[in-house]
Amino acid sequence: MNGGDEEWGALEARLSRLRPAAVPAEVMARLRAIPEGAAAGWRPARLALSALAAAAAAAIALAGHFLWRGGGVAAVPYEGCAAAAVTSRTTRGQVVDARDAGVWYADDGRAYRVVRCVAVDETVLSGARQAAQVRVLEPRQQLLLVAMKSQ
Repeated sequence: MNGGDEEWGALEARLSRLRPAAVPAEVMARLRAIPEGAAAGWRPARLALSALAAAAAAAIALAGHFLWRGGGVAAVPYEGCAAAAVTSRTTRGQVVDARDAGVWYADDGRAYRVVRCVAVDETVLSGARQAAQVRVLEPRQQLLLVAMKSQ
């Protein structure tokens, strides 16, 4: 057993002796003063309604994600409407933040500086007449390894 294991053992022994603090008497009195069945406000109908609302919100979020990201949902113009051509232009890589994230050592012992870069990609969607445009900004994170010189 080395010194590190002994330190961990001592720490675990101290942690095992810890006990939770007692609930203050004032708090216990307030809890006991709550009438029986007061928490029954969540009747099955309310519970079902909340679950339905959560499922609807998730479905809307999922549909919005696929519509924005172009997940295969195509807009079909209604009959009698001329299809408007939509063009898109994507610009990649405007770096907005670059920070040092530490040092990484490879198996062969070489050291690399880890740099965390955040860039913003911009996509511009526009109609055939360029009258209306939608700009979509998406952040993108990338970790770069920069080799450090050995001394």
